[in-house]
Amino acid sequence: MVFQNDIVAGASGAGGVYTIDQSVRFDRPDTSYMSWTPGVAPTSRRIYTFSWWIKRTQLGVAGSHGHYLFGTAGFGFFINFDPNHKLSIYTTGGTLVTNAVFRDMSAWYHIVLAIDTTQATAADRLKLYVNKVEQTFIGSAYPAQNSDQNLGQGVAQFLGFSSTNQPFDGYMAEVIVVDGQQLTPSDFGEYNRDGVWVPKAYAGTYGTNGFYLDFADSGSLGTDVSGNGNDFTPSGITSDDQVADTPTTNSCTMNFLDNGGAGGNVILSDGNLVATATSSASYQSCRGTLAMTTGKWYWEMAYTSGGSRDQRMSPGICDNTAPIYYAYERRTAHIEGYTGIAYYKDESASTVDSGTYVTFGNGDHIMFAFDADAGKLWFGKNGTWMGSPAGDPAAGTNASLESIPTGESWQPLFTGWYSNQGTFYFLEDTWTYTAPTGFNALNTANLPTPAIADGSAYFQTTLYTGNSSDGHEINQSGNSTFSPGLVWIKDRIAANQHHLFDQVRGVYKRLTIRLASEDTLTDQLVSFNSDGFTLDDDNSTKAINRGNNYVAWQWAADGTSGSSNSDGSITSTASVNTTSGFSIVGYTGNATSGATVGHGLGLAPDVIIVKNRDASDAWQVYHSGVASDAETDYLVLNTTDAVADNVNRWNDTAPTSSVFSLGNAVEVNTNTEDYIAYVFAEVEGFSKFGAYTGNGNANGSFVWCGFRPAWVMIKRTNSTGNWTIFDNQREGYNVDNDRLRANTLDTETTTDYVDILSNGFKLRSSDADVNASGSTYIFMAFAEHPFGGDGVVPVPAR
Repeated sequence: MVFQNDIVAGASGAGGVYTIDQSVRFDRPDTSYMSWTPGVAPTSRRIYTFSWWIKRTQLGVAGSHGHYLFGTAGFGFFINFDPNHKLSIYTTGGTLVTNAVFRDMSAWYHIVLAIDTTQATAADRLKLYVNKVEQTFIGSAYPAQNSDQNLGQGVAQFLGFSSTNQPFDGYMAEVIVVDGQQLTPSDFGEYNRDGVWVPKAYAGTYGTNGFYLDFADSGSLGTDVSGNGNDFTPSGITSDDQVADTPTTNSCTMNFLDNGGAGGNVILSDGNLVATATSSASYQSCRGTLAMTTGKWYWEMAYTSGGSRDQRMSPGICDNTAPIYYAYERRTAHIEGYTGIAYYKDESASTVDSGTYVTFGNGDHIMFAFDADAGKLWFGKNGTWMGSPAGDPAAGTNASLESIPTGESWQPLFTGWYSNQGTFYFLEDTWTYTAPTGFNALNTANLPTPAIADGSAYFQTTLYTGNSSDGHEINQSGNSTFSPGLVWIKDRIAANQHHLFDQVRGVYKRLTIRLASEDTLTDQLVSFNSDGFTLDDDNSTKAINRGNNYVAWQWAADGTSGSSNSDGSITSTASVNTTSGFSIVGYTGNATSGATVGHGLGLAPDVIIVKNRDASDAWQVYHSGVASDAETDYLVLNTTDAVADNVNRWNDTAPTSSVFSLGNAVEVNTNTEDYIAYVFAEVEGFSKFGAYTGNGNANGSFVWCGFRPAWVMIKRTNSTGNWTIFDNQREGYNVDNDRLRANTLDTETTTDYVDILSNGFKLRSSDADVNASGSTYIFMAFAEHPFGGDGVVPVPAR
């Protein structure tokens, strides 16, 4: 378990005791930066360590120099995000650029740059880490041995800037520079017990020209608290730019990645809290970085400009399944500024609920209170809740809208036309008015406590190389380990089968996703272990232990071969993990329409994947996201077919918390033949089984999951398309572009498709398999870590 050596019991490793309370906001339009000129020589011009916690709010554009974290006068030394969203470091050796891109706008990165030019090996002279992961570079322009860097006496140093070039846009916290030591990320952070990289207090010395900026003094944000007195002078930064959005309490902002409309993107500024519509011809919309599935929430928005288009300002909330291009019309609850009418519209853009309340315009302060459990939304203006009589969110009465579906993920929404501008206030200390009793601010600390804080305890991707030997143990490498109930293996470099093994059918029993019945192979997977599985010499023609590279996706069930379940009309054998919402169900068909099978989850399943073990029948898939009446439809895992309607699969009967129903199709229910079903129910913070609409653009749809995904599988439903799989290990950084397809024997490909992010994923391709314009898609996703939650440290950006 790779993280165990970094766990420090009793410190943040035991639950995140160390907190960061303040950050400072850098706003590019204000040319925000801080500067300091050393008056004395440093301890060393060859050995330095820089540590930042940063949250990005904008991306660079082609032709610019990007966004600078740190630089010196004359561009003699700097680190910045380049226009391709990669980290670029310039030293006396030239420029090094990371292979990884960094485009997560919703969470915090920890960046450590450690330099020691006295080292003999070039790669040891400069090391860059992001969230402790050491980065690889394009090229080899490392500084020469014993070279002095441009960090000397009298050379101005800039934070968030470099001389006269491209200010940083975003938030910084806990900025530490150590002069004279090459340190590691473990001096500034550690893995907590859930495997999340979190800050810890730096306990070392700083050297002559080192400094520590904690931004705790709003009246003097550049104060060095290291004891060295190396204070920085702010420029374009005021006391209002001290904020409580930090790596340990990550606050909602408007999401730069979930932004658009027929007229282009909303312009975001001031830490992505000011949203400005610029199109004079059509709507533009942007959603927030946090979603509300349960609980009570409050935020405010000041309407700071409007002009002649006040009627087009329509703030509110929006379900993530609505394409952002149509967010004003579909799955949204909002109020129109000019008419004062509040609407809830469903996915067909039909009005479900409406009423006339109070208009608003330039200078007004709008209040929002949303009860996700009750499906109620209140709008207020300038301290008074709308309605006659006035609404009372604390009492739950007279809501502006009361027909909002529950159990779904709703995000704050800005929608406007030309000159519409709103300033959002998600932080409690920035509110003008008092939240109703029981309503909370939108930050990760207030999200519900997730049932699973460490996704690696229930799902893992393991990479391995075959060796054609008996007893080849494949050990999991995540923060936690488990005995896998289901193991799905694919050769990454040869056109071989997808192999599936599970504990209910037992060792030696293999299924492939190609049309074949189960076979028995005593030289493939020969044991399920407490932390992985064991392979044998594998002399078959479709090997999983030859000298190739493989990926193994593993899910935890209950660690046994299952127990008898008589909840349905067919008695099943089920290995059930109710915590993670996964069960492996074996049953024998009876060819009776309306037969039911017990699954043991205690929740209605969202996904059911069924295979006939005794015949070469197609794999059948039920997915709750294909339609509102998903039980009438099915997909086929081994083909590209679009979703189809057939009563003979699920008997047009929705699964319940105890059973799923069968028709009499041979693929799911032939008399006396044996079947296996992999059954999944959504668990907030760990799994998501949803749907989205593509936009046909390389700046593709953003899909909220509520966690940082470890595995995603996507399928187009309205037309043909491959079952496309991504995970967090095969590339290891964004663009997470190593693609495999469940329905083919194809080898791994490296076309850029998707960014895996702290709270979901972002499509980065217009490929029809994942993002054709107007097409509908379903997906399955499992978590590496939840985005946050009460008592849970927020996950870093990726």
